Amino acid sequence: MRTTNGALLSTAALTYHTNGWSVLPVGPNKQPLCKFKHWFTRRQSEAEMRALPWEQGYGIAVLCWPGSDLLVVDFDEPCTLPAWKETNIALPDTAIVQTPHRGAHAIYRMPPTILHPGLNENNGHEVRRAIRLIKATCDCKDEEGKPHPCGVDLLLNGYFVTIPTPGYRPMADCPLDPAQIVEIPPRGPRTCASGPPRESESAGIEAPQ
Repeated sequence: MRTTNGALLSTAALTYHTNGWSVLPVGPNKQPLCKFKHWFTRRQSEAEMRALPWEQGYGIAVLCWPGSDLLVVDFDEPCTLPAWKETNIALPDTAIVQTPHRGAHAIYRMPPTILHPGLNENNGHEVRRAIRLIKATCDCKDEEGKPHPCGVDLLLNGYFVTIPTPGYRPMADCPLDPAQIVEIPPRGPRTCASGPPRESESAGIEAPQ
């Protein structure tokens, strides 16, 4: 099994933390190696970040909103593309990370005016970590050979695994750079009048447009 050394993870963690993102080490199963929900209500300190067990980590994860200002549109596999095309919706260009199964994470910023439902005492409802936006019709299998229903999910109120975790890599034309991450439209993605978004051959998934 390919591993990532602790020094590489801790260096990436410092970079992400400097960007204002709370981070945590994860194991090969993508499970966190520490508790993290307290960072949804307050900023992770640099001392807390440095004290995490990076030397035990297989990879790194970044907290989604409200643990940071980030949220992710997660394309499971290339088979999600036909289903997404049918919506005739194009997402704005932003930073994209290719995932191990040739899927992609399109990373966006949450508009600062959006309140976190879990912190709003008037509604008492907590949002889920993953919200399925589109379900794909496919015959994909998981690592145990069982049916794996693919789709496009909105990730928030949790975390997403990213670079330099093995199997994750940046898109050449959409690097994981804070300057490349755009704010998601507060009223939802715009309709693409000219047709579906362009296809990125390097990732096996369509990039936002």
